[in-house]
Amino acid sequence: MLFHPGMLLPHLVDANSLDPAGIYRKGDYLEKLRWFYLPVGARVGTLASLAVLNNALWSYWAWQGLQRCFHNPTANVFSKRQSYLLTAGFELTVIGFALTPEVVYTKRVFENVQMLVVFNLILFLGLIAALSPHRQALLDWARYRHQQPKSQRRGLLKDLLWGEKSPALVAIALNLAIASVILLTWVLFWSDSKYKIPALWALLLNISFILVCATVAQLMLLMKAKKRSVWAATTVAGLIILPPIVFAFLSLNPNHLPDVWLFSAFHWAGVEHTVGVSVGFALIAQSLTLAVLNLQLTRRLQQAGESATKALCGN
Repeated sequence: MLFHPGMLLPHLVDANSLDPAGIYRKGDYLEKLRWFYLPVGARVGTLASLAVLNNALWSYWAWQGLQRCFHNPTANVFSKRQSYLLTAGFELTVIGFALTPEVVYTKRVFENVQMLVVFNLILFLGLIAALSPHRQALLDWARYRHQQPKSQRRGLLKDLLWGEKSPALVAIALNLAIASVILLTWVLFWSDSKYKIPALWALLLNISFILVCATVAQLMLLMKAKKRSVWAATTVAGLIILPPIVFAFLSLNPNHLPDVWLFSAFHWAGVEHTVGVSVGFALIAQSLTLAVLNLQLTRRLQQAGESATKALCGN
């Protein structure tokens, strides 16, 4: 919303002694807008300042990505170090709008959590696309790791956290940890509320689902197919879009059959109506899926490193 310059139009119309009702519908939703409890919508100056700062922040990150791709078109859009800062900035920005001065945490606050979960899914889909290296970069990294003597190898964890060509899964996990520290801290400090536990479940399920998507995307990018990016994007999109379509076709309403929705990207629609056992089962199932996918990825990277090394030695 803060990217939309039209939000300032009602104030500009008022400033020119025109009738805002005949030109632009002016509601009170902006006047009630708060950011970290500050009434930023109460005055046009603070609202305009926040909009300018918001545009400047995300224009800066867009410029950083464009610069990296301009100098090296095959490079990732962001470095892993940049992604950590971007995630922290995003979470601190959006959570400011989710905070409410209400003493009693009602369903409205839980709906804020649901919106944050959706925003985080969009953010991390972008990070998966921006950070995941393609096949050639992964092969180079696997060969480099395989050829180096163990005594000279860079620490694997350090390489996965900061390396440009290493798989993005650990970096995605760290980004999720950064986001979770901010969001979970906020939820844990809620006063007595029946929505506190469902909010925690929604955040945990979102973490596991994003990790599954990141692993699937990295596996797709390691394929030998020509259009690996298309395969990765299509597969991840299918994981997000197909389940709710199937559920809707089968008339599986999240209010009446919430358990099946826990295995989809729209788990937040069912956590309010389910029980802890079902959430635990969903988390275990997703964790097992994640473990199997990561074992497959590790095996394929090891095989790729050995094959590339043998090919070089043979030449």
